[in-house]
Amino acid sequence: MKKLIIVIISITFFNCTSKINSIDSSVFNNSRYWISSYEVGTTEEELKEYVKLYSIDNQTTHHFFYPDTLDLSKHKRIPIYFDRYAKEILQEPKPTYGFYKMAYDSKIYEDGLWLISVAIQK
Repeated sequence: MKKLIIVIISITFFNCTSKINSIDSSVFNNSRYWISSYEVGTTEEELKEYVKLYSIDNQTTHHFFYPDTLDLSKHKRIPIYFDRYAKEILQEPKPTYGFYKMAYDSKIYEDGLWLISVAIQK
């Protein structure tokens, strides 16, 4: 029975993550920011499952998802300042989805783009 459960979880994990590719991961102010692309046909629930899998319990984690048809090479540069990094995320083309998960909180919040825009307002 345990082997069957492990096989089912592995297949589910592989199916979810094979449709999503990580482009960049950076840390600013003890929060992790992920930029990822997803294939056509990937559901919002699959993206949220990816957020659950790639979030750290003791760290706020932000995930921004773009369709895999876009050129995301601008996100492969090593970011130096948070303001610049956030402004690049908010420039066109904007991510289709922006989620975040707070440290020690299992809930996935769907207003990640709004939150990052508020963070850079002065």
